[in-house]
Parts: sequence; C-alpha cells; structure tokens
Amino acid sequence: MAVLPLGENAGRSGTVAALRFAGARITGRPDLTGAGIRHAFRLDGCGLEQPVSPCVAFSSRQRGGISASRDALLVIMRIFRTYARAYADDLDAVLAPLTTVTGEPVSTRFTMPNGLELATVGQLLVVAGDERALEPYRATVATLIIDDLDDCQALLNRTGARIVRGPQAVPTGRNLTAELPGGVQIEYVEWDDAQWERAGGRPA
Repeated sequence: MAVLPLGENAGRSGTVAALRFAGARITGRPDLTGAGIRHAFRLDGCGLEQPVSPCVAFSSRQRGGISASRDALLVIMRIFRTYARAYADDLDAVLAPLTTVTGEPVSTRFTMPNGLELATVGQLLVVAGDERALEPYRATVATLIIDDLDDCQALLNRTGARIVRGPQAVPTGRNLTAELPGGVQIEYVEWDDAQWERAGGRPA
C-alpha cells in the first residue's frame, strides 16, 4: 500500500507547488481513484511493480480532476487549455460569424512559416489555407496547451504513441503532433513566456 504524506511545506514566493517522488521503489498498485490532486504530481525514476490506476493528464481548469487511462504514466501532465480544431480555406470569412455566434473575441492569430493561418476563438482553433497545405494537418482533432513538451514526449513514448511532427519551434512556443494508439491525432503545445503574456498570464 502506498502512503502519501499528509502535510505540506509552507508556501514560498516564486515557487510552484508540486508532489514529487524520485528514485523510490513502489510496491503494489498505486491507486489514485477518487484522489484530488491540485498540483503537478511526478514520479521520476521510480520503480513501479504495477501500473498506476487510473493515471493520465489532468487539466488545471478541472481543479485537479483525474480521468482514467489504461496506460500507466510516470508523470501527470498539466493541460492548461484544450482547443478543438476546425479547418477552413478563408480565415477571415470564418472568424466574422464565429465571433458573432460565440460572443468570443479572436484571442490569438498568427501565420505559420508554411503559410497556414491560425486563430483562436474561445475554445476553437481555426486552421486556414489551401487544400494542399491543409492536407497533412486534417487528421489532428485537438490542440492541448501543456506545461512541459519534453515531459509530454516522454509520456507519449511510454504509451506507444507515434510522433507525427516535431518537436519544433512555432510562433507561440514549441509543439509536437502525435498519433495515439487507436488512431487519435493530437497537437501538444508548450507556450513561451510571450504567448502566456498575450493570453493574460500563466496559471500558477
């Protein structure tokens, strides 16, 4: 049976709360069912006799909620934002009705080196360009804004995901695209400081 510490250290200015274990040998099956985790939870270099259950990414918007996965991950990845993706041939033509219908402004807009135009409206990311330019990207169904792209890639490798593109620099930071077992393709983005400033600040 794994026992987690009940207390916590006093908060210090400039630090980020987290729960980390390093180099531990964990016996039995760590069970996080029903657990409330508000901060990053990391098991670095630990020996696990059995997979963690359940264990997958959780969102800061969900205040630490945990969703289930059949695969064990040694680091729980923080997801700050989730964008559904839509594809269009004319970005301006799409943005006008989207902002009207949703009541949300265009929060981010930029052009990729390959000529694709991207913009976010609420929780929707619109990718626009001609059909030939869009074709390699149409299989990607969502974009997740995460805390650490290197940790993300390590987790994806553990699950047997296939890296489709990246890691690479993009106008908002760094990204990679991966196809998960079962065929779902997702983009993961680690925003840089400039993008977080444009977005109103990075969550604690």
